[in-house]
Amino acid sequence: MNPTYMGGAYTMVVDGHRVDVTVVGVIQEFNPGRIYFSKSLLDGLLNQEGRANAMVLSLDDGSFEAQRHVASKIQASAIGSDRQISGILLTRTLEMVILGHLDILTGLLMLIGVISLMVGAMGVASTISVSVVERFREIAVLKAIGGRGSTIAALFATEAVVIALIGWAISVALTPLLSHPVVSALGSAVIGYNFEYRTSPMGVALALGVAILVALLAAILPIRAAMRLTIRNGLHAE
Repeated sequence: MNPTYMGGAYTMVVDGHRVDVTVVGVIQEFNPGRIYFSKSLLDGLLNQEGRANAMVLSLDDGSFEAQRHVASKIQASAIGSDRQISGILLTRTLEMVILGHLDILTGLLMLIGVISLMVGAMGVASTISVSVVERFREIAVLKAIGGRGSTIAALFATEAVVIALIGWAISVALTPLLSHPVVSALGSAVIGYNFEYRTSPMGVALALGVAILVALLAAILPIRAAMRLTIRNGLHAE
């Protein structure tokens, strides 16, 4: 089967009738694949003028209250008539269902993100602590020649920021590779078709800020230990 594309001309067979059609749009839906025709064309092909098995209404006011009001009017108009309505599906209802599922997924991902931040913060704190312990002698020498505590703090804070920048750069490079299959799987599980993956520049910038902030906060205790180190204790450190 040839690939379908916007503006493409095709020949379709409907109830034994061949008709030339042009693709004018594609809609992603929950339901299995469907093809939408103009009513006049379909009536001419199937000789079913005045009959329909589905109707799509588009309202100027797309709020849930407006949709519910119109739905109640349609249901009331069908009472006692020869029209039968099996059900009415509101797009806002679908939206709320989807958002409800996405809120759960978002909360789960946020929890995973917070746990990852905590693990990362402990890793940075451990790395800076080891670095401080290994440089006791250097810190003591710096203090002996007049190095101020703020200078020593700046050295280790810079090290923490460099670690954060490296981690951020690696995550930015790997995130698209790991997120594409996850996004596709979630979309297929929740709504029946793949979600469209999009990169958020604001999210990338925010992640950079959070990474630097967490690294600096994690380095506070090791930096304080370095600033409190006395020259005597530092020079006698093994």
